[in-house]
This record gives sequence, structure tokens and C-alpha cells, in this order.
Amino acid sequence: MINSLLKKLQKASNFQIFAFTVAFSIILTMIVVLTMSIFFFGKITLEFMATGLVASFLVAGIVTAILVPLVRRLGQKEGEDIGELLAKERDRSKKALQKSEESLARAQTIAHIGSWDWNPTTGSVVWSDEHYRIFGLEPQEVTATHDLFTKYLHPDDIGFVNKSLEDALASKKEYCIDYRIIRKDGAERVCHGHAAVQYDDDGNLERMIGTIQDITERKKAEEKAGKLEKTLSSILERTHDVFYRVDTEGKFIWVSPVVKEMTGYEPTELIGENIAGFYLNMADREKFKQKLHSSGGMIRKFEAPLKRKDGSIFWVSTDAGFFYDKAGNVGGVEGATRDITERKLAEAELKQSEGKYRTLIDHMQDGVFLIQDGKFLFANEPIADMTGYSVEELTGKRFDSFIAPEDREMVLDRYTRRLHGEDVPAEYEFRLLHKDGITAVYINMAVGITLYEGKTTSIGTIKNTTEKKKAEEERLKAQKLESLSLLAGGIAHDFNNILTAILGNISLAKADEKLDDETKEILSEGITATRHAQDLTKQLLTFSKGGEPLKATVDIAKLLSGAVRFAMRGSHSSYTITISENLSYINADGGQISQVINNLVLNAEEAMPDGGRVTVNAFNMTIEPESKLPLKSGAYVCFSIEDTGIGIKAEHRARIFDPYFSSKKRGSGLGLATSYSIISNHSGHIEVESDLGKGTKFTICLPASKEAIPPAKPAKTEIKKGKGRILVMDDEQVIRDVLVRMLKKLGYEVDSSVDGNEALKKYGERLDNGSSYDLVIMDLTIPGGMGGLQTIKELLKLDQNAKAIVSSGYSTDAVMKDYRKYGFRGIMPKPFELEKLSEILAEVLSAE
Repeated sequence: MINSLLKKLQKASNFQIFAFTVAFSIILTMIVVLTMSIFFFGKITLEFMATGLVASFLVAGIVTAILVPLVRRLGQKEGEDIGELLAKERDRSKKALQKSEESLARAQTIAHIGSWDWNPTTGSVVWSDEHYRIFGLEPQEVTATHDLFTKYLHPDDIGFVNKSLEDALASKKEYCIDYRIIRKDGAERVCHGHAAVQYDDDGNLERMIGTIQDITERKKAEEKAGKLEKTLSSILERTHDVFYRVDTEGKFIWVSPVVKEMTGYEPTELIGENIAGFYLNMADREKFKQKLHSSGGMIRKFEAPLKRKDGSIFWVSTDAGFFYDKAGNVGGVEGATRDITERKLAEAELKQSEGKYRTLIDHMQDGVFLIQDGKFLFANEPIADMTGYSVEELTGKRFDSFIAPEDREMVLDRYTRRLHGEDVPAEYEFRLLHKDGITAVYINMAVGITLYEGKTTSIGTIKNTTEKKKAEEERLKAQKLESLSLLAGGIAHDFNNILTAILGNISLAKADEKLDDETKEILSEGITATRHAQDLTKQLLTFSKGGEPLKATVDIAKLLSGAVRFAMRGSHSSYTITISENLSYINADGGQISQVINNLVLNAEEAMPDGGRVTVNAFNMTIEPESKLPLKSGAYVCFSIEDTGIGIKAEHRARIFDPYFSSKKRGSGLGLATSYSIISNHSGHIEVESDLGKGTKFTICLPASKEAIPPAKPAKTEIKKGKGRILVMDDEQVIRDVLVRMLKKLGYEVDSSVDGNEALKKYGERLDNGSSYDLVIMDLTIPGGMGGLQTIKELLKLDQNAKAIVSSGYSTDAVMKDYRKYGFRGIMPKPFELEKLSEILAEVLSAE
């Protein structure tokens, strides 16, 4: 019958089953309602009927919801016995329950939560597996009892736990406590217990159920966190920094207690208040927010003025950044703020003080510096002026990068040793390298050690000694030239004596009328060669006192044009000469100035082996008192000779005027040294500018002259014969011999003497005999004997009308420049030819 009913239900629709259930429920419910209505009220009431009707629909719905799925499952296998189906359903339900219990057990294990069920009346206790494990026991090992539970409680917690149970039973309320147990293995654990009491409908105690959870690790973490919190709280109370958190709107969430000391506000007053209210200037607040966002949520040492509760102003420095919630969203800003008011006041005072001293330092002529960690911490304007760099370019750069390479190792060594406390010179000289990379700036540095911002720092001053150094070099150069002049003069004297003998004898031989043309030509070539040799002695004489210029008024424009054109003859380089209008004259030795021009032009031409251009400019210049040139103030004539050649190396530039220094393979080293000496002897100045590969420019300045130029004398080349007796005085036999022959060739009678004593004796003897010599030719310098200058004095004492000519290859400045002042009637520089000798004799003997 049941199977038949089940098959019918399986074929019915859900609505049909619901209708059937409703009809059945209405009949059943109405019977119950009517029975209760009669029992309680003695009649059937409409209220009970309505209630019964509603209840029947509810019951029908519940039954339908349960019945339909059951019917469908039971009918899946047609013909299967309903008993078997129900048995299978019970088995499925049992397995589902077991699976649910296993899941519950796993959940308890994961959460370290065990459960228990205790009937205080019967004493029966049920523990879950996890409960056993928490106590360090196995379920099959012991039987759970209340006494077993008490056995494993910590002795100090037994009374507390039992009282909690009693209070719960008495008050019929839950309890929630923490207590300690001692496991079987002796380990102490902390547990959390939660329990509830259940009673039956009559109010009788039925059972107590609860949970137990091992919270040992959580307790340890809480204790550690508590200690950390106490530590942090202690730090926050002792630090002067204020720590805070504000939400995304800027409202305080939390602030450390020190905020009262800094601002006057209690921490509780600030919670919920906007931090913007502290700012003196809202622009600072906006600047803070912009920097915070632009830097990726972190800002350091942001400084701004804020307002205290009493309205006073204070300065703070803040480090802050975003903090995030669990979802990773920005929760607000947290940071630390430090009061820097005292520092700001000190900085303001220091800045004011630094301003005063900075003004003083910047107006000093000497450089002032601070060097820390090998870098310029500070350098004033004079140092910038010395080096060509700006103060900004110097600051922060390594100081040794500005030192000339030749001095760098020495300066760095002393700097390092001084920092290590070694005794090194506190004042010394070295060279800085100018920004142009070429110019060396000579400085005298005085340096010491100080502490600046807690670090060892070098402090000192620098004095520019470049001009002083140049002056010293000029003086040393002059001393060097003066020393060499003695050697050069001696060489020139001896060399000129030799040349005099050579030139005199050749000119005598050439004067023989019987010679054929070929022999005369050979002798002329010998005279030319001797004259070239004489040019070398002229250069040597420039270093000696005998090289003093024989000055006269010179048209420098003509001299310059003629000398340049002559020197450039046959050159494959071009040249231009530019002469300013109304160019002044100079008072100079025209021959020596021509020699300078010739030397410079030849140097320029040699510097351009593949050809080039020589540019010559001449102009007037007025030297002012404040000029850096080593010249007296006044009017000058200057000329420059510039080439487009290979230039001069920087290391050679300082030595080009040194005697015997030459960078040329065939150079004698006398050309520029001679030029320097000549210009110095003319109270002038010569300087050089040169860039390697770009050419060289020499500039010469000479004092201008207002004197007129005397008319030129016509050249005389014929041999003039004469009559009379001449006395020759010279210590060199070869000179006496050649002079005697030359004078006799010219028609004169000749006597000779080796020095002044012999000459005076012969002159006196002739006077004693009632006659005299018509002329005496005296050598100016006689080693070990009386020379011409002393002899002329004694001679004029014997005969005030005596006539004498001074002859020398090594003459003093004063005698050769102004011979008449000393009693001589003429001069005859060695070497000389027969024609020149005849001209001088004729001029002197014919004069009154």
C-alpha cells in the first residue's frame, strides 16, 4: 500500500502534492482546533477556526517542502523497496553526521579549541579529542571526569576556576575565564574557558557545556606587546618630539602626551581637531601636502612656523608619511614633530653675525677659505678673482683640483699630515691654476685647523704674490744677466782683439794696389766673414757694461719698417706693417733696436716652416701710475710682432729670455736674451703671449722722445792718409803690430807701449826733447796695468793739449757713451778696418 501510494506521489506534480497535503493538514488541524476550542471554552469560536486554518496552510507548506524531495529520491530506482530506501537514507544521514563531526574536530584542532559536556548531577563528562590534546592526553588513554580536569589545573588557579563554576551554576549565567593548566609533560599552558548552563522545562539542572582554547602563544604575544607598549609609552613620555596620527581629512586620531609641553594643548583636546589649525601660514600647510604627495607619501625635515595655544609662535621640523588600513588604502598621515625654535633663533643670529663678517671678508684683499673633507666649504671673492672661477664654482669642489699640477702632491701631503696632527709648515707658497688652464697664480697661504659644525676643518688666508713673484723673477733674471755680463764682456774683449788683428791685417792686405782682382775678392770675403763674427760679439757685449746703448733720437717708424723688410727678404711668409699716425720718436741706440726687431722677426719666420703671416703694429701709449706693467708712468711708443706659427709651450714660456736657453735645434739661446737686455737697458719692457698651435705675439714698449732727429752724415768709405807721430798703447802684441802697420800704411810715424806707465814715460821723454806726439791711441782695459781711463788723466797733466782716442773691445758704459767728458777726442771700437781708422784719425787730427 505504501509503495502504491509512493508511486502515485512520484507521478504527481508539486502542486498536486501541495494540494493533497493542504487538504490533509486542514482536516487534521481542524480536528485538533475544534477539540481544543471545546475543551477550553466549551464551544467552537471563530478565532480558533481562523487560527487553525492559517496553521494548516503553514503545516502543509512545511510538509510539502520535506515530502517532495523525499518522494523524488525514493522513486529514483523504480521498483525499489521503501524500507530499503529508508535504510539507505538513514545510512546516508549517519555518514553526513560523521563527516560533520570530523569537520568539527578538524576545526577544533586548527583553532586549538576543545569542547566538553558535563552533567553535574550524574557526574558524566564528555571531552572532544582536541580537549584531550590541549591537556597533553590521548582520548583512549584516560576517561574524562571533572576530577581529571581539576588534576591538571595549575594549583594557583584551582580555587578560582571552581568558584567560577559554582557562580555560573548558581546564577544560571555563562562564564568566560582564563586559567592555567599543567600538562602531563609538565608544560604550563594558558587556556580560555567559555561555558553555559542548561536547565530542563522544570528548572532542573540538566548539564553544562563549554569550550576550552589554548591561548598560550596569544598570551605571550599580548605580554610582549604590553611590554613594548610600555616601552614605547615611556619613550614617548621622555622624548621632546611629538608623535601623531591624523586621518585623511587632517583630523587628529592620536597624539603623544608631549604635545602639551610643546603646544599647551592636552592630547584629549586635539582628538577630532584639524591639524591645519596649528599653522601660522596656510601656504605652509599646502606646501606640506604638495611635497608629501609629490614625494610618494614621505617627507623629511619639513620646517614651518606654528601657533601654540596661547598664540605664541614656534618653529618645528616634521618627518611624516602615509599610513594604510588593512585593505591597503591610505588611512591618513603619521609623523614626528620636533621643536626647533631655539635653533632657528640661533640661525637667525648667526646669519646676522655671518652677514657682518661676510661683508668684512668680502672686502678684504686677501682670500679667506674653509676646507672640509677636502672640499671648499667657503671661499670669498678675492679667491674667485685670483683663479677666474666664481664663488659658486669653487664651493663644494675639491680644493686640490685648483692647484697647479707641479705643486699638488706637496700641498695634499701637508694637508693630510696637518689633519693627523703632524707638525707641518703653517705658511708656505705654491701655485694655483687659473681657469684658463695656463696661467699660474703664485700665492702665499697661511693655514690652521679648527672645528666647524663638529668636524675638523682647515681655515686660512691666501695672498696673491704673483706680481711680487714676477718682480723677484725679473730681479733674479737681471742678476743672472749681470753675472753673465762679466763673462760675456771678457769673451767679447778677447774675441774683438782677435777680430781686430784679423780685420786689420785683411784690410791692410786688401789696400795693396798690386793685388789682382781675384785676391781682392778673396780678401773682401774674409772681411765679410769677420764682420759676421763681429755681430756675435755685439750680442755678447749686450750683457756686459760695454753694451750700454749709445742713444740718439730715432724715428722708430722708419727703423721698424726698414728692419722688418730687411729681415723678411726671401721669406715665403707674408707680412703687414701698421704704423699709427703721429707716432712719437724714441731716444735709443738704433743699431740695438734694429737687432731686437731682426731677432723677433727671424724667430717669427722660423716658427712658420710652412709659411704664414707676420703682423707688425706700432702705436703710442700712455702708462698710468696704476698700470700693472713694470714701467714708470708717462708716454711710450709700443710695437708688436705677431706670427701665426707653432707657438711656445707653456713650460718654455717662462724661460725664453734666459741666456743660452733655446727650444730650437740650432739656436744659440742669445737672440731673445739679447733682446731682453737691450730693451731693459732702454728702460723699456718686453712681454710675450702665445698659444700652442695658434702663434706668438711679442710686445715692446720704449719711452717716447720729444727731441728732433739730427741730419744724417754722408757715408765716407775712402782711405785718408795723413802725417804726424802717433803713440799706440795696447797690452796685446798682435794689436800693437797690426796698428803699427796700418798707421804706417796711412803715412804716420808710430811708437808703441804695452800699458799706461810706458806710454806716459815715452810721452814725457818726447816732451823733454822739445816735441810731442800728435795723437795717442789707448786701449781702455789693460789687465794688471794702467788702462786708458787713468792714463788720459795723467797724460792731460803732462800736456793739456794732448789728443787721445780710446779704443776697446770691452768698454765701460760711461766712457763709450760720453768719451769727451773723460778727455778723449774720439772712440775707435774694436775691431776696425783701415778705412774706418783713417776716417777717425783724419777727423780727430783736423779738429782744433
